[in-house]
Amino acid sequence: MSHYALSETEMEIMEVLWKNNRPMPSRELLEHFNKVEGKDWKKQTLNTFFIRMIQKGALKSERKETYCLYSPIYKREEYEQMRAQNLLNTMYGGKLKNFILALSGGKKISKEDAAELKKLLD
Repeated sequence: MSHYALSETEMEIMEVLWKNNRPMPSRELLEHFNKVEGKDWKKQTLNTFFIRMIQKGALKSERKETYCLYSPIYKREEYEQMRAQNLLNTMYGGKLKNFILALSGGKKISKEDAAELKKLLD
């Protein structure tokens, strides 16, 4: 994915797609957001989000006779893993140790936390 960060609204769209677990037409997505989520979107508003999400590498479209079906390129877990790895690389030099030190405020972590981390690493 070329751009890891999706906007809050783009994430809302992804959540609906992940929850439904199938390609969806824009008509159905627009109906969901306007009726269920209380938005007041026009077709063009949703299409603008689709274009951005396709450019970011998060969404794909498949043309049918008179409409397109939209589906996420990545599963939710894959997306979250890529975001986490990008954060680690960008802010902590790709080193988990640097992240843990920042998270702990530079203080020693508890023996319990250390034991849990050791279990994950083994």
